[in-house]
Amino acid sequence: MELIGAFLTGIVGPILYLIIDKHLQRKKDKQKDVVKDTIKNTMIVEDELESIREEFNSDRAWISQFHNGGNFYPTGKSIQKFSIFYEVAKKGVSSISHTFNNIPCSLYPKAFDHMLNDDQKGIFIPDYNDPKVATWGLKGAAESVGTKSSYLIPLFTLDGKY
Repeated sequence: MELIGAFLTGIVGPILYLIIDKHLQRKKDKQKDVVKDTIKNTMIVEDELESIREEFNSDRAWISQFHNGGNFYPTGKSIQKFSIFYEVAKKGVSSISHTFNNIPCSLYPKAFDHMLNDDQKGIFIPDYNDPKVATWGLKGAAESVGTKSSYLIPLFTLDGKY
């Protein structure tokens, strides 16, 4: 009888606990509203971007993120791209996020290399029309959306990834 009690207490009890806990977690996950959570988190980012835009008195502030954009043929190697995922603009200023969507990183190697390797410094371009100012290969993109000056700040994950 003691052996049965020990078996139930030591083996069956913990297994039953894990099964019930897993069931309750699934039920809780089903009740989560993923869209609502995403919108809530996006609003936090957007509020911070708006604060930055106002502090710098700029027309736009945005965050782009790197992502996989498909594969090269025939190697199958992943194509690294970036897109603007978050953007705020001053009233009357048009959005550019639709323009900078799925852009191959290979188009701006000088800018990315500078921000990655030069002590993780940003890029400040006060005037794209000033021939004395380095534009890091960004002038064409800036002109295409009417940008006169830029300040790019690289962001890194907590473990140092670009």
